[in-house]
Amino acid sequence: RGEQFFFVNNRFIKSPYLNHSVNTAFEGLIDLKYNPSYFLFMDVNPKSIDINIHPTKTEIKFDDEHSIYAILRSAVKHSLGQFNIAPILDFSHDKNMELPYSYRNKKVVEGVGIDINENYNPFQTTNTKSSENIYLDLDKNSQFNQDQINSIEEDSRVNTLDFKDDNNFDSNSVYQLNKKYLINKIKSGIVIINQNRAHQRILYEKFLKFITVDGSTPQKLVNPLKMNLSIQEVNLLFNYKKLLKSSGFLFKKISNNDLNFEAIPTFLDPNKVESYIEDLLNNIKDEIPDKNFSKSDLTAKLMSKSLAIKNGKKLLIDEQEYIVNSLFACKEPNVSPFNKKIYHTITFDELEKKFL
Repeated sequence: RGEQFFFVNNRFIKSPYLNHSVNTAFEGLIDLKYNPSYFLFMDVNPKSIDINIHPTKTEIKFDDEHSIYAILRSAVKHSLGQFNIAPILDFSHDKNMELPYSYRNKKVVEGVGIDINENYNPFQTTNTKSSENIYLDLDKNSQFNQDQINSIEEDSRVNTLDFKDDNNFDSNSVYQLNKKYLINKIKSGIVIINQNRAHQRILYEKFLKFITVDGSTPQKLVNPLKMNLSIQEVNLLFNYKKLLKSSGFLFKKISNNDLNFEAIPTFLDPNKVESYIEDLLNNIKDEIPDKNFSKSDLTAKLMSKSLAIKNGKKLLIDEQEYIVNSLFACKEPNVSPFNKKIYHTITFDELEKKFL
């Protein structure tokens, strides 16, 4: 874990919290057991930091550490993308046009000559025999008789498949497979996307932005939902109340075991509020908090996991296109918030090799 240095206003500091921000920016690029090396310099208003929380003064406290976490992570991600360290999905580059490395030093093949029949007359008419009589003039010694020929001809008609012209294929079309995967055609091949993980990534970045930067405008419920919960569940939700409010969830306590939900994020279905809350509670209970883990980041992860479209759900065309377009507009479309691979690309070259 050497060669990891933070400098704030030219003062060396240690910050497990900010170190986690840098590590999350490298998710999907390096193995989890490795740590990136870095020298990071930050200029911060001295009035917004407290340097007296540690005897050696190497640890400091920021007034708004959540915003600094988000800004630092975004800056590192931007740098990785700017210098082409992070992989990107190129929809315009056609790998089929690339020259294989083994052919680069070979001589150019001369063009194939074309023989032209100068005596050809396009207006000369000939008597073309119909397909029904074409076999009548075959040599009598042929090894096929007429019945065999008719049988072969019939079989060929039965086994012929009607393939549509590939030129009519809409390259922007999205297709759902097995109610779990979305398949999108690109110039170099196809992309296969896990719909649940993709939606988790979309929601995670949206919630994290709500919590750390913008805040969400909630939609008020026409009929507020009253939920009867255990005291432990009520306490769990109140521990996250401020962050949930930033995300669009508004609720208040009406008794020790009862909560009244008055508003939810605008993009959620008001008819499914109870199932959303139940999933969220289950995920909070299952999550093991890390002392170096941002609570806002954890909240965004938990909500994205709870509210994401589940595998097994049939999606409308508009929903499929929304998932694909929104995913590749994300800062980190490669992996889910839980570091799981979201999509896999299969090139036409790879498909060709499968049939060699």
